[in-house]
This record gives sequence, C-alpha cells and structure tokens, in this order.
Amino acid sequence: MQPKEGLDRTGPDGDLYPSGYRRYGNLSVRQFYDKYIDTDTGEWIYPPHDGFDGPRIPSTLEPGDIIDRFGFDSGEYAAPDRTAFDARAMPPSSTNFSYGRYRVLKPLDGVLEGRTAAWFEQPGGGTQYKFPEGRGLKWYLDNGYLEKVP
Repeated sequence: MQPKEGLDRTGPDGDLYPSGYRRYGNLSVRQFYDKYIDTDTGEWIYPPHDGFDGPRIPSTLEPGDIIDRFGFDSGEYAAPDRTAFDARAMPPSSTNFSYGRYRVLKPLDGVLEGRTAAWFEQPGGGTQYKFPEGRGLKWYLDNGYLEKVP
C-alpha cells in the first residue's frame, strides 16, 4: 500500500496534485500508517458515511457530463472532471492507480452526490459521486451509459 516514489506531474492527472500536496499531511509516515491502517487486516481504514461530509443527495448524471476516477473501473466512486486529488481525500497509494475520464451517454439515476469528508490527512471538500450498490463504473461502461474519454 505504499505510494510510488514521487508524483508524475507530467501525466494526464499531473495537474490534479496541488503544489502543496503532502501525501501524509503533517504526520510522519509511521504516524500516518498507525492512524489509517487496520492492524488486524492490513487494509485502509476508510471514513464513515461512505466518505461523505454531510448529506448525500440523490442525483442524476446527465448526458454530456464528464466524470473521472483514480483506480479500477470496478469502483463505485467518481468525481466531477478534474477534481483536485486532495479534495477527494483518498489514500496516498491511490496515486499508483490509473486515472480515467468518462463521458455520460445516458442519464445515470440513483447516484448519491455530496461533499467529500476530510480524511487521510487531506482536506476533502470536493464533490463525490457514489454509484448504487452493485453498479460500479464498469457496469455503466458495459451497458452503454458511459464511454472513456482522453
């Protein structure tokens, strides 16, 4: 779960890391892992309430909207296009994952939308989308609701 060394600011997601971005916030690496890793499972401890800070509003993503995501297509979370990495409050190992952008082709109903909670020593505050249970991004790609865009 270690993040890769250095950030590639030349790639398609390079501008999403603010100049002051610090992977571990103001904690040492040890303090960070002690706080955010479950010692029994070795997995990340994610924030409560599905990572939302406040209300989750049922929303519909409309044709033409562009969303993006760090990670595998199977994930259930996305954000508005070009949301800064620290506003997503993701674990630092997420910098290891691919970055993808997607265009909405058909209305996506049942999406929860809200403000991202501060977590992983990042401020959060961005908008996040959570897809309905069992319908990760890949389901929407496979069923013609989304297409990948450069």
